[in-house]
Amino acid sequence: MTKVDNRKNLTQWKLPIYVYSDLNKALKSGFNRDGIYQIRINEHASLDILVKNSELFSKCETLIVGFGGAIMNRGKKKGPFFSGLSITDDIEAPCLLISDPTLDLSQKISLSWYAGSETNPHLRPFIVDLLNGISQLYQVRIVLFGGSGAGFAILSLINSLVAGSLAFVWNPQTSISRYFPNFVHRYLEVAFPNSLAQLRPGESESEATNSAAYEKALEETGIVHNLLKENYDACHNTIFFLQNRHDWHLDQHANPYLTRIGQWTRLAPAVFVNEAKTAAMVIGDWGAGHAVPPRELIHSLLGLCVRTSPEALLRNSVNQFVNIFRNEEFYDWALCHDHLLNVDINVHVDPVSKVLQVEASIQNPIVNEKYVFAYYLYENGERREVRWYQSQPATVFKLDSVINRRSLRIVSFIRDSVGRVTRSSRSVF
Repeated sequence: MTKVDNRKNLTQWKLPIYVYSDLNKALKSGFNRDGIYQIRINEHASLDILVKNSELFSKCETLIVGFGGAIMNRGKKKGPFFSGLSITDDIEAPCLLISDPTLDLSQKISLSWYAGSETNPHLRPFIVDLLNGISQLYQVRIVLFGGSGAGFAILSLINSLVAGSLAFVWNPQTSISRYFPNFVHRYLEVAFPNSLAQLRPGESESEATNSAAYEKALEETGIVHNLLKENYDACHNTIFFLQNRHDWHLDQHANPYLTRIGQWTRLAPAVFVNEAKTAAMVIGDWGAGHAVPPRELIHSLLGLCVRTSPEALLRNSVNQFVNIFRNEEFYDWALCHDHLLNVDINVHVDPVSKVLQVEASIQNPIVNEKYVFAYYLYENGERREVRWYQSQPATVFKLDSVINRRSLRIVSFIRDSVGRVTRSSRSVF
């Protein structure tokens, strides 16, 4: 019988415990019971997973998987550490929460990015095999969620997961060496002491040079530590990236990473999408510094990810996604190149038939873009009639015999295939 890893305190979670000697045995047994699953990776390490809503594997097409960031007030706390237990309440989907086993090596560290260690260098591919195996076992697509250091782990995994997976991250790091030097140093000291020892004395002490020194040490380890060097072009999955506008991560981590994912255009004042429609970016105002998006916002987006496939969300149902962020203020993002439509509204009144003919003309359309057109007719500032979205740019309104004494205005709405709307207006007389 496989023994429980005694460096951890599994009983603190007050859940049933299931222990497996390897991944194949765990997958063969399945994850049909709520509780903590401990799977041996090698003789030095084991991976702990908290499973909830296991009964929904047979009813839901989506599996949500939570990762944890830095442990606050670590002190002498023992793992496993599971994040996302409360945020997934009331979401009708099976859920896995994964603890980072590197944290079990020492209470000196509170963050280790799920990147692995000298004694566990293949942690990332192990997690990939686990998630892909569960996806195949239960025929579910995967939604990963987490922020900051957990966001780094998720972005490092998303390219390797089964097609249809989605990464939902907020304020993530995209390069370990660019994070706070004291966190990086402690991680190397505990997880890769031999790589850290190869640095020259004093090489990592200056704040001006330590990022380059830690990059050098991390490069020696062979682990994935810098996502700015990864190939996104081969990715067949989707990324939802939330970033607080007051966080230094925006310039140091988000922009260098997202600039590699194609051109960006605006969906809403603070919502952006890349040209391939495989990634969306939201730049919100959630507080000072590294502030996390509101719990209600994360919960709403997780629920939407369960109900809607990522492909549909950014292609066919994009308004549902944009609507969640309707209250965010405009942000002039450096990576976005807005294409503002130049629109003329042509009107003609036939005094005999009492008909107002209206047609919007786009002077600078995007090539191969499909637009739909809607119109409001206002009388003395009040909306009188509506013509809902249609593919034809022209429409008509019936008028009565006293139109010359009324103040009439036409408002046009032109929407493209990803939901961006251009609004224009002109008076009839």
